[in-house]
Amino acid sequence: MKELDESSKIAQAISYESTEARVVFKIGWYVVSSRPGVILDDYNETPCDSFTGMALFSTKLNDTPLQIRVGVADATRTAELAVWAHERTVGEPILSELVEKMQTSLSKYNTLSEDNQQRVKRALLAKMCWDRVIYSILKKTSKGEIYFHLAHGREMLITATTGEEFPPLLLSTSAWLQRLEKLPNDAQIPADDAAELAKKSLEWKRDTRAIIARYL
Repeated sequence: MKELDESSKIAQAISYESTEARVVFKIGWYVVSSRPGVILDDYNETPCDSFTGMALFSTKLNDTPLQIRVGVADATRTAELAVWAHERTVGEPILSELVEKMQTSLSKYNTLSEDNQQRVKRALLAKMCWDRVIYSILKKTSKGEIYFHLAHGREMLITATTGEEFPPLLLSTSAWLQRLEKLPNDAQIPADDAAELAKKSLEWKRDTRAIIARYL
């Protein structure tokens, strides 16, 4: 995870009790990445039993660069939202907005039936996959990594919407999987295709947010 200047950081901790740490992280990721113009910069999740997760995003507000980080540590049962901005007066309103939205989303999640919670968890993971597709494209990673995120996101969205009206984006994700299958796993996606896929992923993010918004 990138090192940032702590002197320009403003942050707020959010306690959680009964909610699974991985779900808290997914909801925090969703809340931050749903702001217009937000791009994933870096992320890290531990595979161990005591979950920790961190995701860093960048955006701009009136041409002012901002960085936003969501972190979850199950050992302390806390999540943290942090904003880096040149001026506290710029970062504080954004931080307050994000904290309120995350708390509201957590409260709504905890009132859902178990079936709907499972649907939301899968839709949230699909949303993360679309962000990771764009991240991988910008980092110019291999086709294999991008294909994995695309296939995983599609699978999660299928299970999240089972029994509901078929989301149109599943057709376009299937078409892209078939398109990428022609490339070797260790190859880079051609620039024109990568730009087109990144643009398509933005559409998938928007459509997946609409599905999640039914519940949160």
